[in-house]
This record gives sequence, C-alpha cells and structure tokens, in this order.
Amino acid sequence: MNLELLKILEADFKKNFSKTIASRYWHRRTNKIINNLKKKGMEDFRASNSGVGIGFSDHKNTDIRNVLGIREKLFSNFFNFGIFKKIYDQQIKLTKFYCDYGLNFKKSYYENNEIVKDLLNIYKFENTCKWGAVDKINFNNNDIAIIYLLMANRINFINKKINLSKINSFCEIGSGFGANIHFLQTNFLNVKKIICIDIFPTIFILTEYLKSIYGNKVKDYSYFREQEEIKFESNDELEILCVPNWEINKIKCQIDHLHNAHSFVEMSSDQLKLYNNKIFQPYTKSASFVFYQRDIKEKTFNSREILQYFSASFENYELPLIESFKTNDQISIFQK
Repeated sequence: MNLELLKILEADFKKNFSKTIASRYWHRRTNKIINNLKKKGMEDFRASNSGVGIGFSDHKNTDIRNVLGIREKLFSNFFNFGIFKKIYDQQIKLTKFYCDYGLNFKKSYYENNEIVKDLLNIYKFENTCKWGAVDKINFNNNDIAIIYLLMANRINFINKKINLSKINSFCEIGSGFGANIHFLQTNFLNVKKIICIDIFPTIFILTEYLKSIYGNKVKDYSYFREQEEIKFESNDELEILCVPNWEINKIKCQIDHLHNAHSFVEMSSDQLKLYNNKIFQPYTKSASFVFYQRDIKEKTFNSREILQYFSASFENYELPLIESFKTNDQISIFQK
C-alpha cells in the first residue's frame, strides 16, 4: 500500500474539504473508511470485516463496529472485555455463518440466471476476484466476482445504444474500486484513454486496485498534482488517470463517453453543476447515467431532477436487472 500517496491525498482532501464532499452520507462515511484503511490496510478489502470497502465495493460486512461513528465506537468498547467479548465474538461468528449461507444461495441464483449465462458467453472475465472477493460464482473453473457481472449487464445494455467499440476515451464519475474500468478495458481494448474520478479515500483504493492490474499505465494523484492541466498523452498507449474530485477543474480532455452509475443521486447540487460545467458541457460526446429507482436514505435527488442539471436531451430506458425481484434501474443516454 502506497502510504506516501495516501498521506498526500489526505492532506489535500482536508485543504479542499468544502469542494470534496459529495453528500452528507459520504461525509459521515469518509472518516470511517480512512480509519479502517489506516488500521487494517487494503489486504482483503473485498472480503468480510475489513470495513474499508463498505459502500462502494462488494465487501460483505458482518461486524457493526466497522460502520459506527466515534460516539458509538466508544460505547462498543464495552464489548471488548470479559464475558461481553465472548458473547459478541459468538454473535459475529453466527452472523458470518448466515452471510456465507446467503452468498451460497446467491451464487446458485446467478449461476442459473439466463442473463448471466448470456453475459458469460459474450464477455471475458479475467482476475475479477483479487483482494479477497467472496461474492462470486464459478464458471468453467473460473471464479468470477458478481459485481463484474453487474457491470457487464450495464455495459452490455449501453453498448446496444452507443457502440463502445468505436470510442477511444472514457470517463467515469464515481469509479468505486475500479471493477467497471477493469471489465470495460478487458473487453473493449479500443478504449485507451480513461479518466476515473472519485472522492477521497475511494480514489486511493481505486488507484491501488487498478495499479495492481495495469501497473505504470495508471497515473496517480502525485503525477499531476502540480500540473495546471490534466490531459491525455498524444499516443495510442493505455493511460488511466485517477483524479480526486477536487481536481476536475484541471481536466482538459475530449471524452468520447462519460459514465456514472448510481452516485449522482447521492451528490449535492453544487457537485452536479460542477460536473456539467467542467466535464459534460465542454468535452463530452456521449454519456450514460444509471439511476436506481428504489428509495434509500442516501438518495438526495431522483433521476428527473438530476438530468435538469445537464443541458442536453437524454433518452431514458429501463435496465432489466439480473436480480429480477428488484426494481429495474433507469439508464439515461445522451449522444451528439
């Protein structure tokens, strides 16, 4: 884990605090992730109980202490001693047992799902379970993380509306830990120039994850921190720029396709205006925005309200989900 990069990102995050918080939900979540990251590192952040990947990865949490605030954690220390610790440890074991039991049922559901079968026949899935993923299926003796199948389902739909095999540059706002970028680049090798934008500390985890796959093709914050502009190099080499959200004013790149999935509904109005003014309006040729249509506490806007912040005409579609018992997502597509 690149501790120097983490230190630089955290310092500049604090300097730019007013510009960096996407929503109240992520303001509360940030400190919890940072504390878990410093305490536990990134090893197996996609497994159970690291607390690092909660909210943006396929991590499965079975310990409530990973999501508690400072006051709640002080009280929870009561369960670290004597008989209370023994009781609580047994509860964690029981919770993990039921979590694993549920994952086995989920695995069976996905392995027998017709949408999944189609995706497995169309796309490649390579090294999708690094960093301890437990939410996965097995296909032809190959473990495949379920989150990659969710990415594939979205990209497959978008590709039917916008031919992604014809684009060169791709920008994702809210890249999470990098699963979508990894899947996209595995299956669309024509995509050579990529920008990933996210908040801190997610941007750090994203950078480390993609570097573990693409090495020096990934340019982290330290590379362009002192530069006045963020631009792609003029060549045909793969280039992945991992940009914290306080640096988007520096981006000066033509973007063939701009993508966001689910995080716009959790952002502030100021953030949405900024993405429209600094990226969408000046540089974007096509876009896909994915919205969940269920109501959850993190949601600040609905899709209709969000699209009003972007000065363009979108076509709206229903995305059938692999888990058909859930409400379908909405995908809004724009192309010039």
